Amino acid sequence: MKKNTAVFSATSYFLILLLFSQAFIQINFANYPPGSQKHPGNYTEKGTTSAPANPNAPDEVFDAATRNFLNDLSGTRKEVALIVIETVNRAGGKVVAVGSWVSGKTYLDPLLGGTSDHDLRVIFEGSEELATARYRTLRREIVSRVNQKFGANAGKVLSSINLYPPEIILEGIDDAAEALQKLQKLGINPNLGDAVTEGLWGKGAKSFRDAYEAKAGCVFWKEGNTVRSGFADLLPSFGENAGLYTIQGSANTANQFADKVDDAVRAGDAKSVRKNLQRLRDSLKKGRDLGRFNQTSYLDDLLKRLDDCCKNDLTKLAGEIDNPAFRQSLSSGLQRAKFKAELLLRYTAETNPQNIQILRDMLQTGTGKWARVKDQWH
Repeated sequence: MKKNTAVFSATSYFLILLLFSQAFIQINFANYPPGSQKHPGNYTEKGTTSAPANPNAPDEVFDAATRNFLNDLSGTRKEVALIVIETVNRAGGKVVAVGSWVSGKTYLDPLLGGTSDHDLRVIFEGSEELATARYRTLRREIVSRVNQKFGANAGKVLSSINLYPPEIILEGIDDAAEALQKLQKLGINPNLGDAVTEGLWGKGAKSFRDAYEAKAGCVFWKEGNTVRSGFADLLPSFGENAGLYTIQGSANTANQFADKVDDAVRAGDAKSVRKNLQRLRDSLKKGRDLGRFNQTSYLDDLLKRLDDCCKNDLTKLAGEIDNPAFRQSLSSGLQRAKFKAELLLRYTAETNPQNIQILRDMLQTGTGKWARVKDQWH
């Protein structure tokens, strides 16, 4: 009888211990969600933690700077940023994002009737052939992800995204016409919606872009298993040489900005008119500074007129640009700016000392024997 009692006691004790253990495990599972490292299901037989339940979760793939960057975004620009970062995570490489969509300043969501672009540039060190292959891989991946994410609105978003190729592909290009010819030959259209290609090309483009990216840019890259981000002034550490300001380059970019103002006026895009008019002014000023020519104020006067009437008010800005009196002043200013840009280009290419002096006289304001001829342009 005592033997049976002992067996019963041992069996009862085992059953009680088993029930207690199961209850303890259930409590632990309830307290720690499956993604937690402390969740019992994340422990191996040897007692070490296994891989998280979702190895692609942003918190585990993106560094703190990238997570903070994303947390500050919303709307279409956040979705585009996520697509770019996820593309870098999957395909590797380095991509620069630049413009109002990065800084948030003056950003106008294209899915809410706005006109802001999402400008990107691929960074690549290597041959033109390898750079072209990397560019096409990243472009396909971004297009695919945009189509999946935005569905019926994908076309509008794709048309707002410009993915510019690595420097090596357009190395040695002098102007916009030559650049577009080269891109067409390679079958590359930077606009992901295959709209008309926008951009700044040739001499002077890199120095402008360097300054712009340093001011309003962010670079994404993959290091090990982590996607990192930082200010675009990190680019020299990735092997990119800084662009140099020259008279020729400043004149080339000024010509292109003048054309962009014309295009924006025809398209009724007031924001782009104001933006490119300022860039035209800055490019000409840089060229004149480098050549030690005195400055003119006609573009400053146009910009001041726009700022005085309608700063930060796009409706008023559009109305002022449509004003016939302002339109006439703008047309005259653009003609004069293009004339000055062409003179600067001629000046840099001229080798005859006498012709150089004539061009200098024509570029100066109110001096020299050409003053009466050029006064009509001032």
